[in-house]
Amino acid sequence: MACCPVPFATAEAGQLPHWLATLHPRFRTPVPAIVLSAVIVLLLTISCTFTYLLTISTIARLLVFAITCAALPVLRRRPINSVSVIVHRYRLYAEHVSMLP
Repeated sequence: MACCPVPFATAEAGQLPHWLATLHPRFRTPVPAIVLSAVIVLLLTISCTFTYLLTISTIARLLVFAITCAALPVLRRRPINSVSVIVHRYRLYAEHVSMLP
């Protein structure tokens, strides 16, 4: 379930097709993103060995960590007012983001 918010959030940001960001009208859950994540995980689980999946997971985590580390100096050079983060359609500015856990 941890991988389901990733396609939803990137689709909501406009980096993936918009249909992945659609929500169920009653439960307000991203059903297309959940189904896509479940299919990808199922295909990887059926077709690969545990060692291969562990390698993919490790590389993905290191890639996200490296991108975050590479973005940090760029974000530190920007003025504080221009750094903002969109969390579930609400814009939080740098002063507020620093208060988040």
